[in-house]
Amino acid sequence: MSLATPAALLEAPELAVLELLDLTLQQAVYMLLAEHPELASCSSLVTARHVIAQTWLADIILDQASHMQHAIARYREATTRASALRPGTGEEFAE
Repeated sequence: MSLATPAALLEAPELAVLELLDLTLQQAVYMLLAEHPELASCSSLVTARHVIAQTWLADIILDQASHMQHAIARYREATTRASALRPGTGEEFAE
């Protein structure tokens, strides 16, 4: 993930908080995998006979974090495309 440029933030200031959310989700994924390393190697907990609630919920959070990070990436791309279509936006920050 690359950080938004000043021009991108001028056009879409919401990208700043979405980047923070994306980074926070990534850290949550790292910490949950550190606490539940079995989730890194297990593709699904459905086959497990006995799974404690904490591990099951961690798996759900990991799945939802992945979906959220994908949605953030798509939003970032859509915002970049929309900005590129508008003439004269953010040129004062261009290199």
